[in-house]
Amino acid sequence: MTPKNRLLRDDRAIKMGYSADKRKRKNQHRVNAKQLLREAGFFAQGGQRGTTMHQVAKWHLDQARMLARS
Repeated sequence: MTPKNRLLRDDRAIKMGYSADKRKRKNQHRVNAKQLLREAGFFAQGGQRGTTMHQVAKWHLDQARMLARS
């Protein structure tokens, strides 16, 4: 695994404002990803593949997937 694909540790997640409960945190990451992609809009540069907003949204989705597996 590359460092960017690691699961966020509980103590760091809590410092970032996420829940200590993994189920709630998984949902928080999914909501954040959807919000980032929705706010960028379809034709806006921010939501397109390879852009920063898209990469951050993918990170949130990866975190949610890893939380579901753990």
